[in-house]
Formats: sequence, C-alpha cells, structure tokens
Amino acid sequence: PYEQCLARYGKFLLRRFASHMPALESALNLGGRRFLQETHRLQIVVTFLGAARCVTMKHHFLLLRHCVRSRSSQIDIGLEGFSGDAADYVADPLPNWQVPDDWCTPIGMNLVELNGAWLVDSGIISPGSHVEIISDTTNRDVDTAYALSRGIQDALEEGSNVSGLNLIRTESFMFHPGEHGTCPVDEKGSVETIQHRLDNLRRPDISFKQALHILEEIAGSGKVGSLVDQFPDETTFVYDNWKLTGTPPFLAAFGQMLFLSRAGLETQDFASRATVEQVYKLLQYQDWIRSVLFVGNKWSATAGAAWANILLRVLSKGSLYNAPSPQVDSITIFTGHDTDLDTLSTALGVTWDLPEYQTHPEFVPTPPGSGLHVVRDTDTDEITVSFVYTVYHTEGLEHWETDRSGTMKRAPVIWNNTDFFGSSDRLSPVPSFHDLELHILSTLGKYAGAMECYKSTDKKFGQTLEPVIPESAIMGREPSPSNRHAWIPVVVASVITGFALTLLICIAARRRAIRSVDDNTDKNNRPMDSGQSKGQLHTYANVPGDGEYA
Repeated sequence: PYEQCLARYGKFLLRRFASHMPALESALNLGGRRFLQETHRLQIVVTFLGAARCVTMKHHFLLLRHCVRSRSSQIDIGLEGFSGDAADYVADPLPNWQVPDDWCTPIGMNLVELNGAWLVDSGIISPGSHVEIISDTTNRDVDTAYALSRGIQDALEEGSNVSGLNLIRTESFMFHPGEHGTCPVDEKGSVETIQHRLDNLRRPDISFKQALHILEEIAGSGKVGSLVDQFPDETTFVYDNWKLTGTPPFLAAFGQMLFLSRAGLETQDFASRATVEQVYKLLQYQDWIRSVLFVGNKWSATAGAAWANILLRVLSKGSLYNAPSPQVDSITIFTGHDTDLDTLSTALGVTWDLPEYQTHPEFVPTPPGSGLHVVRDTDTDEITVSFVYTVYHTEGLEHWETDRSGTMKRAPVIWNNTDFFGSSDRLSPVPSFHDLELHILSTLGKYAGAMECYKSTDKKFGQTLEPVIPESAIMGREPSPSNRHAWIPVVVASVITGFALTLLICIAARRRAIRSVDDNTDKNNRPMDSGQSKGQLHTYANVPGDGEYA
C-alpha cells in the first residue's frame, strides 16, 4: 500500500504537469519504490513529497432539507367560496402534531439525530474530520442543525476529535438571496417559463377526480359534503402570490398531512385506512406543484446561482468560512428547505429518481432530511454528485409502518446535459472541478440574470471565486484553463522532485559505504594493502554496521 500510494501520486502529478516533467513518473515509481523497500521510511517520503498521502482527502458539500415537521390546518386554494380550514373537508380528526405549526416533531428530531449517526457510520465523517454546519434562521432549520450535530457526536467514539462540530452558524442570505439584495430578480420574467412548465410537465399518475375520490375514501367526507363534485378539473398559475389555484394545492396539502403525520408522529390516526401507495399518489401533487413553480425557470436559476457559487467555494477551499487543515477531510453541511434544493438542482441541471417514493425524476422530490451531496476527491480531482434521503415507511408492506432507523439511501443524480464531462452517460461522475465549473456556468448562462447573481455572491464574500472561467463558457464555448499561475505548481513540483531524487542518491551512496565497511570487516585479520592508508581504515571502522544503522 505504501508503494501504491507513492506511485499513485506520481501518476497524478505526471497527468497534471505532463508537458513540464516527462521524467516524473519513472523517478517516483522506480526510485521511490526502491527507497521504500530498503528503508521502510514512508513518513520521510510523505514529508518531502508533501501531497503524496496514503489517505485521500475529500471536500464534502451537503445541502439538506430540514426535519419532518408539523403542517398547518389552513389550506389556500385560491378560489372564492371554499373554506380555508382542512377540517371542513374530511370526517377524520386532523393530526395532533404536539408542536406549533411548521416545527420539527419530536420523532422528526430523533430521526435527524439518527441521520447524523449515519453520516459517521457511512464514513462521510470520521475522527479528525473538520465539520462546518450552517443553518437558515428558521426555527426548524436551526433545530435540524443541532439535532444533526448531536447525532454525529453521539456516533463518534468517546474522545474522538471532530473540529467545528459544536459551532453552528446561522445565515440568511444564501437561503433567501432575493430578500437580501444579493440576487434581485425580476419575477415577472419567470411567468412564461412557469406557464410553459405547467402546460407541458407530465401530470401526477392519478387525475384530480381520482385523487379526490381516494381522499374521500380514506378520510371520509366533512361538513362541506362530497369532494369529487365540488372542485374544478383545472388549475391556473397566479403571479401575485406565486401559487397554483384549484384542486392541485388542495390535494398537495392533504398529501403532506398524510405523509408527515406518518413519518413524524407516534400513531397514524388520521386516514388510518390509507395504503402506502395511496399516501404517495396524493403526495405526488406536492412534488408536482413545486417542480412547476420552483424548478427550471429564471427565478430558480437566479437563486440557484448563489448556491452554485457557494458549492464551488466549498469544493475548492474545503469549507465556506473556516478553511480546515489540508490533511483532513472537510464536510460543510447546510440545513435549509426544499426550495434550496429545487434552485440548486436548476443551477446544476440535475434531477434524481427515488423509487421508494413512487414519483418521477422530473418532479424533483425532496423528502424531509434529504439533500444533495457533492464530493471532490483532492487526489484525483474527480467530483461525485448524489442525492441522499431517508425512507420513512417499512418497505414491502401494503399499509404504513414507520421506519425509525434513520438510515439514509443514496441515489445518483441524472444530468440534463453532459457536454462538459466527456461522456454521454447521464449518471456519470464529473471528471474534474474545472469540468463542473464549466457545466454550472454554461447552465446559468441560459437564464437571464443568473450570472449577475453568481457574481453578486462573489461580492458578498469579498473575493472572486478562483479559478475564474472566461465569459465564453457562458455561451457554451469551452475555453482553455487559465495559465496565469501555471508556473507555480510546476516549479514547486520540480523542486520537490529534485530534492527527493537527491535524497535517494545520498541514501544509496550511504548504503554503498556501509556495504564497503562490511567487506573490510571480513578482511580485518589480513595486512592492509599498500595503497590503503590508516586514516581511511580508521574512518571506515567507525561507521556502524547494518544492524545498528537500521
């Protein structure tokens, strides 16, 4: 493993600086291997070659949606003459959340702690790692951040050191860039895109009437009477409050109640007759509405541009605010909302498939506690992007039984465009940080105002994100990487390599001297050759033998 570590680093440098150091691979693979075999001093090689580490360091970016929360009983369907109280539409009593509206439920908090333990058990966080947790200022987001921190700490062995774990930072601008002036956007510019998405995005699996019939079947009819004949079989987008009207928001509200009460409460008294399939068929309306309103339009791309800038900063530096030691894994965690995941998915141009939720990738489902996980391997520079999520029901059963394990699953993201990745595979990893940056800027360039937001985020941090990609990337033309500082790594690598080779030569000469002493020791009882001086013999006699030298 030691030799493989050194050889891997040699090949990495050769690939990065091939045109400058054609002899590097042979110097490290041959000279380095011989040095290790003869002296078993790996730490010396690591010291002089610096980045030749046997443990690959990784920079993690993790944007998570908050906990399982309660839901208000108020419903806004945007139509006159309809009650705004959900209790008027069903016979069953609504869920007793045990907490105020929109707060994490007690079970929801416990599940987040178990999610934190999973981050440790899966190896994402380990002793010695650097963790940075940043939360939106909303109550449920802060609670999620603290619960996650507790879960991580409890899962670590006693005495393990993970820096930054107990310091949780609250921010607002990255979660709400439009409200803080970081990314002002003309929302009217998104109306046409939203209307187009409303007209063309596939509809949920069951029609409005079928969904109303299921709700009436599992929860009964309330004081307003039968649901099937009361609601219109159409929906419209209202710009003034950025909502859809009619049946879809009504079904989405009850789909949320069904799902959240089962995932976050001890008992499932509300609509207890519902099957797992029926819960998810109604929940599809929530995913569908969010995908229409918050994915793939000018508003979402502009807000997502701020997240894209922050993502690249974390992958580049290892954290957003507190740069960790280059010798440790770094994990930067953000706790926010489904809207944050929607906007970042737009900026990245990705979707994901969660088969357990019985929905569709184009609906971009974002269950509680789920999130985008992006990792940069600092050794190979490869980027992997995946979606992590919790399944809250016990699989294989017709009726709902809640899974309280907190174990998370991982789904690969589906890239809408792979032009910069050198592969047509929509599930493929990203070859390098540079390729990811090109892809992001090309995606943002398709939405007016998104690049302005990306640059405004630079101003927020007081420094421009490096490396800077020329504006030509925005127009879909792939430029050559900037060579402004290319000489620095070349000189550093050359100096390190030269020093290492010099060290190898000195050690080899020393070894030859020692062998010469051994040969002379065997001749100690014979007269010296006439050409050999006493001073030379005296000097060699004081050199320790192999056993003492080792």
